[in-house]
Amino acid sequence: MFKKILIANRGEIACRIISTCKHLGIETVAVHSEADIGSKHTKMADKSVLIGPADIKQSYLSMEAILNVAIENNVEAIHPGYGFLSENPEFASMVLENGLKFIGPKPETIRLMGMKDQAKDMAVASEIPVIPGYHGNIQSHDFLYSKALEVGFPILIKPRAGGGGKGMRLVTSSENFLSELEAAKSESLAVFGDDQIILEKYFEAPRHIEVQVFADDFGNCIHTFERECSIQRRYQKLIEEAPAPFLSGEIKERLYETALKVAKEINYSGAGTVEFLVTTSSGDKEDEFFFMEMNTRLQVEHPVSEAITGLDFVELQLDIASGNPLNIKQTDIQCLGHAIESRIYAEDPQNDFLPSIGKISEISFPKNATHFVSGETRLDHGIHEGAVVTPFYDPMIAKLIIHGKDRNEAIRKKINSLNEFNVQGIATNIIFLLKILNNNSFSNGKVDTGFLASNLDPLVENAKIIDEILVAAVIKFFNPSEINDGDPWSTLKGWTNFNSLRRTIDISVNSEDFSIFYAFDGLDGLACEINDQKILVKFRREKNSAVIIREGIKEEYFYNNLSKNVFQIFNKNEVFKVVSKSFDDSDREAGFEKVLRAKLPGVVKKLFISEGDIVEKGDVLLILEAMKMEQQVLAPCNGSIKNLNILEGDQVSENQPLLEVEG
Repeated sequence: MFKKILIANRGEIACRIISTCKHLGIETVAVHSEADIGSKHTKMADKSVLIGPADIKQSYLSMEAILNVAIENNVEAIHPGYGFLSENPEFASMVLENGLKFIGPKPETIRLMGMKDQAKDMAVASEIPVIPGYHGNIQSHDFLYSKALEVGFPILIKPRAGGGGKGMRLVTSSENFLSELEAAKSESLAVFGDDQIILEKYFEAPRHIEVQVFADDFGNCIHTFERECSIQRRYQKLIEEAPAPFLSGEIKERLYETALKVAKEINYSGAGTVEFLVTTSSGDKEDEFFFMEMNTRLQVEHPVSEAITGLDFVELQLDIASGNPLNIKQTDIQCLGHAIESRIYAEDPQNDFLPSIGKISEISFPKNATHFVSGETRLDHGIHEGAVVTPFYDPMIAKLIIHGKDRNEAIRKKINSLNEFNVQGIATNIIFLLKILNNNSFSNGKVDTGFLASNLDPLVENAKIIDEILVAAVIKFFNPSEINDGDPWSTLKGWTNFNSLRRTIDISVNSEDFSIFYAFDGLDGLACEINDQKILVKFRREKNSAVIIREGIKEEYFYNNLSKNVFQIFNKNEVFKVVSKSFDDSDREAGFEKVLRAKLPGVVKKLFISEGDIVEKGDVLLILEAMKMEQQVLAPCNGSIKNLNILEGDQVSENQPLLEVEG
């Protein structure tokens, strides 16, 4: 076994790897960017080294910088985690060339499975079923169009390189095919440096099932059963389960056999995941499955498989990379109970799932949770109170894994634990996840990749705006000079007469408008009138929060400033966006905003226009990037570009003016 390794990653996965290394007595070296100074993984590691600025190209994707740290610190091996360089064959080769071990498969294996067309060629040659479509080298638009007609619509256009859903396009009719093809090729070239695409038949309601495998260099290969990964949004998984519910034993065995066959065909070594598309049976028709791809790394969702098997997958990875044969046989592995993982994202489901950036002002974890170690309640995370969620990296901040004796028990425990998980200061998807778990279709196991699309409206419905939220908004604007020395309710009496004592505030909360009358009573009393209802509270104003006491019930509400006139209020994972109506509306005209503002903090990745350019409604003006998510900013009308305030590479804040379109 290794004595010292470097972890070429960050966040919860870096913490997860360090946890196992501590258990095994392996010394760890962490690397970090300037944005991650003081982050959890840097504190957990035995040593942490700064490798560059926040930009991933200059830090976590800098192969030279990471290798220099590894060599200078005399490590024996590098663990890449997932994402970043984990499936980069060039990096794996460089690690080996420098006399170090790469904790993962061979570079040639990574290269083979990293190109979807080559992976499909391997599967076809091995008589493994693949999704109907086209994955050849002829890439002319006319030829691809003819192949799309052969496959039939709807159809998926996918880059042959990369992953994470980038560059993928669902095309429902032939009329849109060529324009979507051009867009897919352009994005694939920009993101992956390769514009070659493949075509796949689109199934309306398939299931995404994957099988975890481990193989050593001595010909041994095992699986650790299957995972259900069908609950997805934008091709990113949200909830994963092991084992997959309501999947026949017969098809499970076929999936295991096929996954092991894939691993053996390519002489795999290490941890890998073979992913399948499974079509649900109807009538006398049996379930079908198709090979999609193989991920040549540790998966985000590996903890659910650890929970049902009792194995430590990182320890298995380290053991194999050390040159040891697998110390466990297939017959030794049992599937015990049921496990469910949910990914906690810093994002706002009520605002098109835009990333949420800011400081975590308060956090409370589920009771009795273990960290990075399997138990009934397990929490893998890289956050802490006071941590700042930046726009530079993936928005996932934690994973909550629950293990129960069966699926129903796991769901019940999951709901209880999520209700105990409270994050203030940033928006999260916790409430969204709770709504999924409480959905009848989910509880009955009726899940497929279209689940979220067909159930989205009730899942993203705005939280009910209670009176206390409006009171908290008033307190946010608290000005001690406004305090009157008398009875606040006597002041309220004058409001109906529109006299000089009347004080009002006009705000919108989650796009709903309110006019609130108010008066302060000393330093801790506030009287409000909302929709003719009079409310009297005691309050204490803190720097980033307000404590409100109403009829003896005390509750704290947290603030997150987005701009001078825009802020968020947080209460028990519910998020309310407040806009002061003092906001200058002069930039609004004819139902649209002339002045375009950033909807999220991020980086101007691409700028397509210059000052004075003539644009048409719907033209892409620029692309903002935050947390690996890209947002196109479109022209709201025909006009010319004025007051262009940004350059490519600029960091922008939410609601910051970007440019003006003069119609």
